[in-house]
Amino acid sequence: MRTDIFVSVRLPDGTYRFFPDGEDYAVPFHSAVELKEPPASRTICVRGREEWFSTSGEYEFCAALFENGSNPNLLSNCYWSSIESYTNADLTFTT
Repeated sequence: MRTDIFVSVRLPDGTYRFFPDGEDYAVPFHSAVELKEPPASRTICVRGREEWFSTSGEYEFCAALFENGSNPNLLSNCYWSSIESYTNADLTFTT
């Protein structure tokens, strides 16, 4: 099965940024990712712009798997999603 992976962050001001480039609308982080049986654990490393995280407050990260090529605005196309919240102190920046 092929899926599209979406990764976003909700900033403290309520705006959203979608990885990898920071668009304010849903774009895939990776497209047509092959999922195999049995399911394997994956770690995704995302690179954001440090200025996105300059405001103190809570940052809500979301990762989701959608049917390949489908509309991410329709919940029925979503296979899985997870949301985690962090503050500035929780985030690590590398260059």
